[in-house]
Amino acid sequence: MVFDEKIAAEIIDKYGIPKTKLAIWRSRNAIPNKYFKENFSPIHELLKSFNTFDIAHIQTIINAKKIKLLAINEECRFSKNKIYRAIHRQTRLNYDEVMQLIYEGNKLKKLTKQAINALLDRDKDILMEFFNHKALNIKAILNENQTLINKIKKCIHSKKTPFPFEHAFEIEKQLNIFLLEIKFIIIFLYYQSEFDPKYNE
Repeated sequence: MVFDEKIAAEIIDKYGIPKTKLAIWRSRNAIPNKYFKENFSPIHELLKSFNTFDIAHIQTIINAKKIKLLAINEECRFSKNKIYRAIHRQTRLNYDEVMQLIYEGNKLKKLTKQAINALLDRDKDILMEFFNHKALNIKAILNENQTLINKIKKCIHSKKTPFPFEHAFEIEKQLNIFLLEIKFIIIFLYYQSEFDPKYNE
């Protein structure tokens, strides 16, 4: 629609759009047509953009293979390779299964937080619990740092081997990245369960 100062101001007020848009529309001499469609909803617009971004980012996290999907699949007692098949759209998870994944994600989040604190406390036992976890790919989590990986493997195979606390800064950095990724996955799963129509039929 051709720009009209009064109509533009009404739309901005009605939909809670940032007032900076007014100057942009004025410079373009146009108001986007979508605001005049009968079924327009700013919430749906937000969710649509959120969904597109999240799927791409989730795929990037999954491709990094920091979490062993087979181990999570077994822990959730899903049918064989169900998580893998769901990612590749060969099947879909129901609401209860998504809730189960969120539960497992929260367990990994808690374990990762404990490992980060253990670095500060120099608590080898808690760190070994993290690095021994069957669902975690330590090589990927430590960003393929082979020197560090080898030192931690020695700790895993020998209780007498001291933990490489001299690398605490690098380990903490990678664990914090992983923690953020877990949180992102959990948020995405919550979003899916609450807003995706297939879980709300």
